[in-house]
This record gives sequence, C-alpha cells and structure tokens, in this order.
Amino acid sequence: MFDGLVVVSTSVAAIDQVASASHPLADEQTYKTALSGRPDELTSVLFTDFSQLLSLGEQTGLTSGARVRELLPDLAKVRAIGLSSTNGESDTTTELRLEIP
Repeated sequence: MFDGLVVVSTSVAAIDQVASASHPLADEQTYKTALSGRPDELTSVLFTDFSQLLSLGEQTGLTSGARVRELLPDLAKVRAIGLSSTNGESDTTTELRLEIP
C-alpha cells in the first residue's frame, strides 16, 4: 500500500513500476474506456489489462484445460476489465465493463 493505493502483483519490480509511474493510470485510454461514466464517489474500483492477465495464465498453465482452450479465442478479444461499485443506505450497485475493440 502506498499513496492510497493497494497494488497486488507477483513481481516486486511491477509494484515498483506502479509506485514510480510518472503519469496516473487514469490518463491511460484503456483505463478511461473500461471505467468511463463511473460515479464520482465509489466504494471500490478494479481495473485489469485482461490481455496481460490472460497471457500470465497461459504462461502458468492455467489455460491448459480443454474447456478453457475452447474459450481462448473469445477471451483474447477482451482488452481490459473495469469494475466499480457504489454503496447507498440500503443498496449496493456494481458495474462491470469489458473493453472489446
């Protein structure tokens, strides 16, 4: 945790890269697309570059199952995933967006 962020990675170098970034993630077009139109006040935000996550899954063997291999062509089309949630007095709203160019 640093600067109000929670960063999770399997690589200390990747966390260091996020910590030393010279421009905010919010300036990235993929982030803007995946999380556009969200409310100003949020309970939580999740953003992932799905293509990189899928690549990591392939490298670690998580996509070697027959059913997952069948889905790979469709999953490969997903560029990014954005999720945001808001909390009210009696309700919670979650919005999931997929960027598929």
